[in-house]
This record gives sequence, C-alpha cells and structure tokens, in this order.
Amino acid sequence: LQVRKTNALLYHHWGLVLQQQGKLDEALLKFKKTASLQPDHAEAHFNIGYILQSRGENDIAATKYRQAIGARKDYAEARYALAGVLCGQGDLAGAAAEYEACLALKPDFAEACSNLGTILKMQNRNDEAAVLYRRALSLKPDFAEGHYNLGTVLQAQGRPDDAAASYRQAL
Repeated sequence: LQVRKTNALLYHHWGLVLQQQGKLDEALLKFKKTASLQPDHAEAHFNIGYILQSRGENDIAATKYRQAIGARKDYAEARYALAGVLCGQGDLAGAAAEYEACLALKPDFAEACSNLGTILKMQNRNDEAAVLYRRALSLKPDFAEGHYNLGTVLQAQGRPDDAAASYRQAL
C-alpha cells in the first residue's frame, strides 16, 4: 500500500511538471495514473478536472471536481472550480451553493466573493451583490474585476458618480 501511495505521489508531481511545461496531454495521463493508484488523491482529480475544463469538457470536469471534494471535504479551490463550471452551464443555484461552500471554507477568497456577487447581480439582488464586491475589495484592494463589478452594481442602482469612481479604480 505504501508503494502505491509513493508511486501515486511521484506520478502526481511528474504531472505537475508536465502541466507547467504546457504538456497537458502527458500531464493528464500522469494525473489519471495517480488517481488509479490512489483513488482518494484529491489533487489528482482536481488537476484532471482543470485540464478537461480548459478543453471544454465541462461535464467530466465537474465530475472530477466532485471527486476531489469527496476525497477532501475542505478543498475550497475544487468547490470554486466546480462553481465556475456550473455557472457556465447555467446552473446558477448550484454555482451559488458551491461559492458559498467555498467561502465557508476560505472566507478570504476574494474571487469567490466577486463571482457569488455576480450571480446575485444576475438575479437583480444588487444590494447583496454590492456587499460581496466590497468584501472582495476589502480582501484584495487592487482587484480590478471587483472594482468593475462594484461599478456595474452602483450604476444599476442609479449612482453614476460612485460607479465612475469604481471604474477608475478598476483602471
């Protein structure tokens, strides 16, 4: 059993190097080998999902992210990635739930705050969205996308001067 885990770790690190080199097909094979040797290797499932998502294979990517979460309940990044896939598939309720779970695990995840805010904005819940955008900006003051998103909400609320200030900050 220990040899399998050691080999899984080696394959995983090999996959990470290949991924950094842009050799995604080869990296994918190494991550799949990692998962076959150690089915509860959360990072291997996450990395498989990441590569598949980059190829537009979102259904399989979502499955891999769910496997990563199943293997490691506190995997905020996997929840964030799954939320992105779900949002892209039009499942806003599922995406919002995943962003909320992500933030419960990692409250300082500015991008998750901003993305959840965007879902709320799409539902015309502008006041709640503004709170999340401001939270994202308190965590990451130089977050251009957060400033832009806050500007769009302020504009929708009929506050053009405040919106312009946010847009300036984004730039």
